[in-house]
Amino acid sequence: MKTQILYPNYRNIIFLLILLTIYSSYSQEFRATVNKNPVASGERFQVTYTLEGDGTNFQGPTFKDFTFLGGPSQSQSIQIINGRMSKNLSFSYILQAGAPGTYTIPAASIVVDGKRIFSNTITLNVVKGQQDATQQQQRTESEQAIEIIKRNLFLTLNVSKSDVYLGEPLVATYKIYKHPNLMLVNLSNPQTSLNAGFWLQDIESLGQINWTNEVLDGVNYQVATLKKQLLIPQRTGNLTIEPLELDAIVRLRVERPSRRSLFDDFFDNPFTLGTTRDFEYKLKSRTAQIRAKALPDNAPSEFNGAVGNISMKAWFDKTLTRTNEPVTLKVQLSGTGNLKLIEPLNPLFPSDFDFYDPKSIENLTTTANGFSGNKTFEYLLIPRHSGTYQIEPIRFSYFDLSTRQYKTLTAGPFTINVEKGETSDATTIVSGVRKEEIKYLGKDILYIKTNINLKPKGTKFFASTMHYFMSLIPLAMFIIFFVVRRKTIKERRDKALMLNKRANKTAKKSLSLAREYLKKGDRNSFYEEVSRALWGYLSSKLNIPFAELNKEIALTNLKERNIPEELINQTFETIDKCEYARFAPVDGTIEMKELYDKASYVITNINNHLK
Repeated sequence: MKTQILYPNYRNIIFLLILLTIYSSYSQEFRATVNKNPVASGERFQVTYTLEGDGTNFQGPTFKDFTFLGGPSQSQSIQIINGRMSKNLSFSYILQAGAPGTYTIPAASIVVDGKRIFSNTITLNVVKGQQDATQQQQRTESEQAIEIIKRNLFLTLNVSKSDVYLGEPLVATYKIYKHPNLMLVNLSNPQTSLNAGFWLQDIESLGQINWTNEVLDGVNYQVATLKKQLLIPQRTGNLTIEPLELDAIVRLRVERPSRRSLFDDFFDNPFTLGTTRDFEYKLKSRTAQIRAKALPDNAPSEFNGAVGNISMKAWFDKTLTRTNEPVTLKVQLSGTGNLKLIEPLNPLFPSDFDFYDPKSIENLTTTANGFSGNKTFEYLLIPRHSGTYQIEPIRFSYFDLSTRQYKTLTAGPFTINVEKGETSDATTIVSGVRKEEIKYLGKDILYIKTNINLKPKGTKFFASTMHYFMSLIPLAMFIIFFVVRRKTIKERRDKALMLNKRANKTAKKSLSLAREYLKKGDRNSFYEEVSRALWGYLSSKLNIPFAELNKEIALTNLKERNIPEELINQTFETIDKCEYARFAPVDGTIEMKELYDKASYVITNINNHLK
């Protein structure tokens, strides 16, 4: 009988090792963690899903075994080490444990590079809570102090509205509540994460604290507003307003009679003489979820993202002028809404007028309803030929929040009369002639010409080759003028083409202003202007309204136009660095000059590919 020896199939083993490697890499990319394990029954805990990189379409699990308290709170962190940037994306939930036992925290999923990946699961042990009086008395002094502070000092986040339209302003207000008996020594190190998906501007920020009294759930508190932000959603969907974090120092009296706890002293007689101690405590408000709805589909062709309650008027500084003398058209938008974000209008002007990029003048204040005031665009026009010209009506459309409908405003038409300008005679400069003799020039005996070209008798110009050639010149010039004029009119009526041509001018203007801020060392203004240059360039070049533009839409359009992947990555890396520098504490790792050069580089190269 022969013995058969079985050898392992090495190909299958290698294949299994490859699959395990791929699975391991995915599980390391997207992982779930908890802040404590085990947890006590009835205790709060935090579950965080962290992605090492960038992803979209996060889908959290259903926590059926726990009490859901809040989330997901989205945060993003960027690290730059030795010139290399890494990004982490986190989604956090606050849960409360129930009955003792062993539970499984489910996996979440997210899309990375077009593929949906899943996190790991976690086994959580819930133990019986310690609530009896003896254990309560045995708690340390620090534990008792933190419990007092937690109950009597907290932050809140309130939003003026949670269901808005794209481009509709809302206000986020961060407040601090304090029990009157609590002695707050110091507040410092305010931190808020970048509110992704919003255009934002501070209305009030942490400065001098003015306390007022307010009753909340039957308890009297001292209340102060720490921060107010105006936020304008720039994309649709569920958006998260991130929490405010603060470091607090609270002073409590710790010397007390025997058998009395810190709680007794605090609520019975907190200001009795005795030894005091300062305790550090970190305050953190909740997050807020905002639903940004898309605007209705029946938008007029003139609509460019304006939302609010807006009126318009337009006028010329004069309606009678001369050739080559400038006139100015002013278009003023007034009211409330996202006025600051409205781009210049694109009126249609006659082809006989030269016109330049408009100048924008803002007279706006930040209010709870958005920006209030007026924004004026000034267009400089120069007529080149005389005549009577009809300027087509100026049209502007916006979404009215009070009626939930689009409205189109019209000003004009306008009539401009252009007279022929004065032409001065050619000035002849004669040397060697006295001032008194100038008036006799042209009246005295003419200078005898010696170089005279004479032609033989019988030579005729009419019907000659030169005659026919010169006769064709006016016809050829007329045809060229007709073709060029039709092309110019067509281009000016093509809004997308006009925006494409003005993209470089707008970006160049913003970068020029950013260079001035760079020289002055004005960091905030510099990063804001570079960010505006990049987003404004992409909006005009891709013919996408600024209010509808976001990273995903821009990325899709750039890929459709065959922009190299490396250039696309450099573009959004530059935008991310810029926005990180605007909204995160600056630690010196981001060089302003390097960021400026990078922005100029990507704009130039994208323009070369889109020509």
